[in-house]
Amino acid sequence: MVEPADRADPVLRRRLRLALVLLGSVAVGLAAVPFVASVTGRDEGAGPAPLSVSLDGIGPGQARRLLWHGRPVWVVHRSPAQLKGDAGERYAAFFGYADGCGITYRGPESAPAGGGARWTGGFWNPCSGASYDVMGRRLGRTGRGAARLAQPSYQLDGAGHLVLGTGSR
Repeated sequence: MVEPADRADPVLRRRLRLALVLLGSVAVGLAAVPFVASVTGRDEGAGPAPLSVSLDGIGPGQARRLLWHGRPVWVVHRSPAQLKGDAGERYAAFFGYADGCGITYRGPESAPAGGGARWTGGFWNPCSGASYDVMGRRLGRTGRGAARLAQPSYQLDGAGHLVLGTGSR
């Protein structure tokens, strides 16, 4: 049976009111955390943590796709035929997307349409139709993609590893 309002326990009412105020304050505080974090930003000097990638198992003319901080990255081992005439390093890293679309690597044996006889391997953007050589340069007027593929910063450590997130490349 419910008691009339004039006979309700004032101590119980005070405790319930206090509990509701505390619970509401905690809820507002928790809801405010994402908003405060988005306004304050983050330390600009603190970039993504470096990732060391073993180069073992990536043969000349081959590439390995991996995820680095949720972003696809291709690590490529360029063969002597692919480096012919270029003063690039044997290993390089490229982001695996351009123009909002995923980039795929194609070895020397699988030239995309328009790759022609000079195709020695490289990248292809299936959305724009752009083809890129292993140096990340767009081949001719293929597709409407960017002139070059974006590269993360990386360095070769000399011990058979490529370290993403370091260096000046």
